[in-house]
Amino acid sequence: MKKKFVGIIVFLTICISAPAFAAEVYVSSTGNDTTGNGTSSNPYATITKALPLISGGDTIYCQGSITDSFTIPASVAGSAGAPTTITTAPSQTCSIDGGGALNNAVITIATNANYITISNLSLTNARLYGILLDWDSSASNLTISGNTIYGMTNGNINIYLNHAANLIVSNNTIYGDGSDAYGMWISYAANSVIEKNKVYGFTTTGIALDHDSDNSVIKNNWVYDIHGGSGLDLAGIHVLNTDNVGVYNNDVVCEGATNSIPGIKMSADVETTTNIEIKNNILDSCYYGIQIDSNCTSGFASDYNNFYNLGFVGKYGDIAEDISSWRTASGQDANSQTSDPSLVSTTSGSEDLHLQEESSMIDNGADIAGVTDDFEGQSRPYNITDIGADELPSVGEPTSLSSSSVTATSATLSWTAPAGTITTHTLQYSTSADFSSAVDVSGLTSAGHDLSGLSAETTYYWRVKAIFVDGFGTYESEYSQSANFTTLTSLTAPSAPTNLAVTSRDTESISLSWDVPTGTIAGYKVYYSTDENFSDNLYMDVTANTAEFTDLTSNTLYYFKVKATNSTGDSSYSEVASARTLPAQVENVTAPKKFRKTHQVKIKWASAGEGLTYQVKLMNKKGKKIKIYTATGLKKIIKKLKAGKIYKVKVRAKFDADNIGAWSKAMRFKTIHTTSFQNLSIFFPDLV
Repeated sequence: MKKKFVGIIVFLTICISAPAFAAEVYVSSTGNDTTGNGTSSNPYATITKALPLISGGDTIYCQGSITDSFTIPASVAGSAGAPTTITTAPSQTCSIDGGGALNNAVITIATNANYITISNLSLTNARLYGILLDWDSSASNLTISGNTIYGMTNGNINIYLNHAANLIVSNNTIYGDGSDAYGMWISYAANSVIEKNKVYGFTTTGIALDHDSDNSVIKNNWVYDIHGGSGLDLAGIHVLNTDNVGVYNNDVVCEGATNSIPGIKMSADVETTTNIEIKNNILDSCYYGIQIDSNCTSGFASDYNNFYNLGFVGKYGDIAEDISSWRTASGQDANSQTSDPSLVSTTSGSEDLHLQEESSMIDNGADIAGVTDDFEGQSRPYNITDIGADELPSVGEPTSLSSSSVTATSATLSWTAPAGTITTHTLQYSTSADFSSAVDVSGLTSAGHDLSGLSAETTYYWRVKAIFVDGFGTYESEYSQSANFTTLTSLTAPSAPTNLAVTSRDTESISLSWDVPTGTIAGYKVYYSTDENFSDNLYMDVTANTAEFTDLTSNTLYYFKVKATNSTGDSSYSEVASARTLPAQVENVTAPKKFRKTHQVKIKWASAGEGLTYQVKLMNKKGKKIKIYTATGLKKIIKKLKAGKIYKVKVRAKFDADNIGAWSKAMRFKTIHTTSFQNLSIFFPDLV
């Protein structure tokens, strides 16, 4: 019985302690590590309690304010595409107090705790570190994102990560109270990205990238209020003992810096520091803009930076007091500036490093592969990158304004949109050159617009501006240079065409012409039909005062009338003209042998249509006319011929005297001789 009772207790304890669904475990300031089960309705009180109960790829959700200091073990390592995550619960906040001087770090990452994401937490009040991956540890593919880290009691390093390849540190706010030493120190972190962080209030260094953190990038960070203490590590951004690093589009403001603190520093004491590229950075109110030790110059490249309000522009072996001496010494920064960057505020305690609209940093940076957005995730338009971490979209003016298809009441306008992404255009037009009482047409998504409802014989002035809208605001260009056009005289419908006449016809076509009427003519509508009432309403559009109809039916009466037209409307009809196509040419003319005699022959042919009579022309063998006969059917007997003679014959169809078809091809025949021998002779072929 005792064994069974103990088994039941163990079973119940496991049921109470184990999370209901291990993929998501909840921790809350209202939770309980003894009675909680890790669900959202019954959370634990500490992450320390939750960690042993999760597996790789699971998520711990935190909410409220808790006191905890914990180590993430290798046993909960995630994997590519399925990291283990510690984050704030949806629509909640989470603040973790590290317990003060008793604990070195709020969060410690153990060796081989790979693929860990720590995001959207507030970490404070440990002795030395907010997040720690110690010197003798290693873990890869860590993501530290969206956290706020501050208030370490002994003020050492808020983020201290070693042997952390493929690291992402992004969108964090890391600040000290003015006595803390380092914002973040990253070492042995090859192929890493440090971006979009706000780092301020430190005495020594904002961001340090150290020891074999090769092929990494530091971009789009705000680093400010670096006061300057003592030692060799003083810098806003410090790259040391590492190669192939890009430092792009950062704002470093050492406002109030006292000692020899550079905005960006490169040094090497135990390993090489080579191939460092520095572009598009704002370096403001530091002792040096850039300091590069003499053993770090190999592969050094720097340009499109802004050096402002510095003790010295840089130190490249010797101190360079101004941009000219810096360019001479370093051979770099040919396109860099020394202008006031016009940041919103660099006043200590109220820093705001966004650009103002008048800033000369706008559109004066260099496009850099991999730097496609800014400090807040706003896109950087291709070929118009700003210097610094903030991208303030600058919308260029539209160009190449032109007008076409101008009438008395309308015009088609077009222009060339400026470079970059444009959301809409606003067109403004007025009858005054100063655009008083102007009309705005907004929301145009293409670079063109058709204006209508205009007044005739009036000059209109017009101009265009481009608009870009994103999640951060609306940005407008200045108006373009103005252009103008003058509408035409008001049109009325033209008068009707006159003297419609048939100019030629044959078996399948009829040609017409008419006099041009008064008024403005854009073209004509020529109606045609075999019905004098034009019930089929067929017409052909032409631009000249002539028309030719083809592919008509032979021996058919057609009716025609014409309208003139312009943009205002159509004229009335012309008078009606009519014409008949000519009969078709007669075919298959023959003189069958059985109907040939000594003095007569019967000629036969195929029908050329309804309602026709035929003419038969008899000719001698040389083609000279002898006589023309008339036939009402499809045959004709010709008499009084000479025996044994050769004749030719042609046939044509006739509707009336004005509508006679073309002669057929000539047919050749021979009458019979009078002798019986000659009656058996072979005749000539029927057709010539």
